[in-house]
Amino acid sequence: MTNFLSSLQAGAFQPFFRAHAHLDTKRREPYLQPEENMKIIRDAIRARYSYLPLWYTLFYEGEQSGTPPMRPLWVEYPADKETFGMDDEYLIGKSIEPV
Repeated sequence: MTNFLSSLQAGAFQPFFRAHAHLDTKRREPYLQPEENMKIIRDAIRARYSYLPLWYTLFYEGEQSGTPPMRPLWVEYPADKETFGMDDEYLIGKSIEPV
């Protein structure tokens, strides 16, 4: 269950977010989870909704400039050679790093 919650929390900070599953897999709706897990899921979804105005702005900027809303660190720090090897971190816009 921990991997599911970690994936859900990480997914809450990406532009496209799905928490449903294929028909042949175990149901994963938040209301079917234990109370403790449901609270974590609820908090992640609330955090996601608080970022919606930012997402809309970033997608508009992306339409105008071609800059992606989710950015690998090297996009914002091209002079820092260490960022070229980092594939497990990203920024939302120019400065927000999801936790």
